Amino acid sequence: MQFPGQSSNTVIRKLLIATLWLASAAAAAQDMDYPRQVSIDAHSLKVHHPVIDRWENWEWVEGWVPVEVRLQGSDRQWVGAVRARAHTAVDIDRRLVTLSGQQVLKVRFTEEGAPPDALELAGRAVRDRPHTVTLDELLQVLAPDFEVPQQGRNPAGLGYDPPRIVVSERPMQLLLIDRQPVRAPITGTALEFVVNTDWPLFYLPPANNWYVLNQGVWQTNSLLSSGGWTTTDKLPGDFQTLAMSDAWPLLREAMPPRLPDSEPAPFLVSLEPTELIVTRGPPVLQPVGGAGLNHVVNTERDLFELAGRWYFLASGRWFRASDLKGRWAHVEDLPEVFAAIPPEHARAHVRAAVPGTEEAILAMMEASLPRRRTVGPEDAGNLSVGYVGAPQFEPVEGTTLQRAVNSPYHIIRHNNFYYLCANAAWFFARQPEGPWSVALEVPAEIYRIPATDPAHPVTYVVPVRQASSPGGRATFSHNGGYLGEYSTGVTVVHGTGWYYSPWLWRHPAGYPVYWGYPHTYGWHVQGGGNYSQRFYHYGGYWGRQSITIESPPRGIHGGPADHAFLDPGVARRGSDYSTLDEQRDQALARAWSADDDLYADADGDVYRREAGRWSQHSGGEWSTMAALERQYGTTAGTVGQAGPVEPGQPQAYRQNPEDIERMERYYQSRLRSYNMYGTITVGH
Repeated sequence: MQFPGQSSNTVIRKLLIATLWLASAAAAAQDMDYPRQVSIDAHSLKVHHPVIDRWENWEWVEGWVPVEVRLQGSDRQWVGAVRARAHTAVDIDRRLVTLSGQQVLKVRFTEEGAPPDALELAGRAVRDRPHTVTLDELLQVLAPDFEVPQQGRNPAGLGYDPPRIVVSERPMQLLLIDRQPVRAPITGTALEFVVNTDWPLFYLPPANNWYVLNQGVWQTNSLLSSGGWTTTDKLPGDFQTLAMSDAWPLLREAMPPRLPDSEPAPFLVSLEPTELIVTRGPPVLQPVGGAGLNHVVNTERDLFELAGRWYFLASGRWFRASDLKGRWAHVEDLPEVFAAIPPEHARAHVRAAVPGTEEAILAMMEASLPRRRTVGPEDAGNLSVGYVGAPQFEPVEGTTLQRAVNSPYHIIRHNNFYYLCANAAWFFARQPEGPWSVALEVPAEIYRIPATDPAHPVTYVVPVRQASSPGGRATFSHNGGYLGEYSTGVTVVHGTGWYYSPWLWRHPAGYPVYWGYPHTYGWHVQGGGNYSQRFYHYGGYWGRQSITIESPPRGIHGGPADHAFLDPGVARRGSDYSTLDEQRDQALARAWSADDDLYADADGDVYRREAGRWSQHSGGEWSTMAALERQYGTTAGTVGQAGPVEPGQPQAYRQNPEDIERMERYYQSRLRSYNMYGTITVGH
């Protein structure tokens, strides 16, 4: 597995997070399989995988790393754990974490009387210089009961009303239009182009006909409806005019029109948020995970059946219906049986939307991880913010703010000052058109913008407090909320769940200016059009680069720089958060067993797993079940339990069942990650 943008010079086989704690004497080693035993000054130090139980504000990690120490000339082995912390700098784009400022907080052996040399040697398990590890592996060594830091906003305002959900037992395609079609005249032709759909959809007013390019062939209809589309190899001459223009390469590839060997799937035309489920015939059920849960195998959508009810996952939200053709409702309490879907199953990616699963916890952590951007006067000077006509502002519900409605930028007015959020940074001006400067402070009122307002994503961009601001520069932090990925405290959902009406203005000459906002539902539609760019003006779509429009409608200058979260495809990226599932497909065969590891609990007690049984190291030895059976008989009980004790008899086996359960979960996580990571390329 190689991460984009990284150097291929440093290839580390099975790079695991324990390198954070590895002694500097072994830092040059490239074979970093763990547990790993190193020799330091003729002493022996064996380092095992850490268990990270704290990640304070995503800036400091803290946890235990089990160690085994044997001093020179001694047969005695000291078993314990080192409590350590390190500062973290997360590079979410490259999925790397740089650790620095490592500190040893405590060394704890499982028995008293450890010599100073053993304590000093154990402390050297912590690296003393900055080190880079993969984010995915860092997430894998978090403790099972790790408490995910809050994303920063209250998720209570998110929407959960179901969209229109249509189930078809025959092939069908969704032609989704953002409310009524917005038609833009095409200069030099009689054609009009529909700008608010994913599909290349055209209208010819003189003939009152609609035309759509569908899988490389042309279809026509006298009505914009779900039925009645016919394939044609005859088009008005204006289409040939478009095909000769460099502005319409998609049409050039589809000319001359042809009749296909087989008809493309018919359309479902919808003017509202819609999810389409296509099954190839009646639903075919197959058990998954036991306890009566079935998944529908003859659909590409995440559709399940349990006890006569249907469950459907869309944008991280579960919906339920007793009849596929009936009314759907949001599921507030998902049955626990969904957590039993095996991680290796074809539908395992839905586990990221199942509360309590490892994948759901990882999803929340990824949604909460900070990304940072530093800007200065040069960035502010390059801003060119445009309005359609004179600036217009409307109140933001529930606040004292006003938001610009005739600009594709997020511009907020507060106390007659103007704040612009562009590319995950805040800028400030005294006039709505600028000039702009870096905003060193942002009004607290802005962070009250509700999820029902399209400007809600900007509430996830916050200034990073600094002692000073040299050169007028400032750093801002944002997380997944800015990209439309919202942590609910139990899972992650994609999109706010609310529909935002698009903004539309027509020039007196008839040319439209249109932009929409990220949709929660229907994002999977692949129409092949330009709608994903979201901004239409006279002459074409605004792309990712800033442009200046010299033709009408006048008054628009520059493209929307804040494209990252306004693009609905970007806003809902990461719909499959199961990094386990994605990377497992690329994994190599298991190279070693997780049974080779030692594990530490929240108190630094050290455990070992052998032959499916757990034992704890205490008083210089392992308290194994076999030893207990020899001492107390075969009624000693199961793992984590003590057998019957006679009055006055000491209780020798004190393992807490909850600790055992916790370590078993961690063991299973480590076992899966051993299968996950093959060759990893890390850049520095």
